[in-house]
Amino acid sequence: MDEFRGPSDSQFLGLPVFLSDTAIDGLIRWRMSLHDVVYILEGGVDSNNAARTSDTVERCATFRKRWMKVVAVRSFHYDTREECWLIIHIDETGHP
Repeated sequence: MDEFRGPSDSQFLGLPVFLSDTAIDGLIRWRMSLHDVVYILEGGVDSNNAARTSDTVERCATFRKRWMKVVAVRSFHYDTREECWLIIHIDETGHP
């Protein structure tokens, strides 16, 4: 799986944020930036639509008049040899 590190080196809960290929597709589709994704993670509300493991964060927030969901998993980036958050899903959703 290829990951992309944003040019701003954005962080969430003290760890760097990377995007999966699927998340990059969502980023492009919804015309978002990595800053927008981190903003949703930091300021959004927990989604209760699906049961997630303790290493997974699923948050929703309003973005450009749409209710958006971002899903991140705590992971390890072997190239940089550090723990990180990997964004695996970005999409429009109903209320959490």
